[in-house]
Amino acid sequence: MMPTLDDPCSTEHAPWYVVPVNKKWYRIPAIACTISVVLNVGGRR
Repeated sequence: MMPTLDDPCSTEHAPWYVVPVNKKWYRIPAIACTISVVLNVGGRR
């Protein structure tokens, strides 16, 4: 069965992030920033 948008795919343990991929100049910094924030905050929980 295929998941739908209202299925609980993103959880506290494994969150999902939506990153626009149609513009490379924005995609790479957005991913880098998200990873940086997650790694810096993740260790302090």
